[in-house]
Amino acid sequence: MPRNLNAERDNPCLKEQELSFKCLNKNNFDHEKCEVYFANYNNCKEFWVNKLNEILTN
Repeated sequence: MPRNLNAERDNPCLKEQELSFKCLNKNNFDHEKCEVYFANYNNCKEFWVNKLNEILTN
């Protein structure tokens, strides 16, 4: 469970972020080994930014 009870509400990509951090820790911060996790996190963030912009412009 996240430390901050609102963390998931405030960051809809919290799971992807945590998986990225976990991968880095597991692989001695070798970014190349975690590229898939970073891509997944970036896709998630891009989706939610676009969704928020869509909501705000309508």
